[in-house]
Amino acid sequence: MPHLDRPTCSSLQAGWRPRASPRGLLAALLLAALALQPAQALDLASLKTAIVYNLLLFAEWPPEVLAADGSALTLCIDAAGSAIDPMLSLAARPVGSHKLEVRGVNAAPESMRGCHAWYRDAAVPAPGFALRHQLQQGAVLTISNDIRRDDDATAIYLVELNGRLSFDVDAVTVKQHRLQLSSKLLRLARKVYE
Repeated sequence: MPHLDRPTCSSLQAGWRPRASPRGLLAALLLAALALQPAQALDLASLKTAIVYNLLLFAEWPPEVLAADGSALTLCIDAAGSAIDPMLSLAARPVGSHKLEVRGVNAAPESMRGCHAWYRDAAVPAPGFALRHQLQQGAVLTISNDIRRDDDATAIYLVELNGRLSFDVDAVTVKQHRLQLSSKLLRLARKVYE
């Protein structure tokens, strides 16, 4: 990746743009979002929202789940969680050749139909067996700010450590859900569980 001056919060808000390839730009934006200290950054919910969006940019779904025809990529958010309002701001943003659709759901399997990604708030209980099975069969990328647990169908965990926000990847879940994450994304992860 080319050398980039580290942006400040004010330069990001003023429209600072690094000079790099589109993939390099995405990696730089993700790194910048992860490196910002909470005192310098926007509020934590906005930072999590930016990271979730960037994570979606580095994921690929099987073609039978998300065709490359420009159809909507659906990000589902726990309607009872605290992240719903900031995440709604992502609606209609581009994710590759897709427009992002954002909708609130509950943790019932019927509510999750049509989801390509799910942000599960830590305040919402971990999914039961029926929902875990549906998430796996539907190739749903599950991102959570909850602590890592075995067999909870979460692929990416947002982690707060020493005032910084990072993420861990459960590579087993990613594979079980037939998803692919960019090698660049995996290099940016704090931990990759295999």
